[in-house]
Amino acid sequence: MDLVKSDSRIDLEDLRLVLSAKVEFNTSAWIFVLSIIVALSLALNTLPSTDFGLAAKLVLAGFLVIFFFLLRRRDPDEMIRDILLKTDYLEAKKMIEDQKKS
Repeated sequence: MDLVKSDSRIDLEDLRLVLSAKVEFNTSAWIFVLSIIVALSLALNTLPSTDFGLAAKLVLAGFLVIFFFLLRRRDPDEMIRDILLKTDYLEAKKMIEDQKKS
């Protein structure tokens, strides 16, 4: 919204690029977190099979499963709606369309 107010040359394509960059950032962050979960899961195999090692494996495995399900619970459509609301994309789009009409 501030971007559209600050420069009248901003058009819908520029606005789409900004939104696309935000969605891409969130996607990259999600993939990064999942890769950390996979790496930690693989690291569990390197712990020794002593009593402490087995307990540590169980605790870490439980934590990873819970964390994974918390991440999976987020609906991708809901995430996009949140991004649209946080970035004021729809209001900025309407403002650009109004500028073009006048």
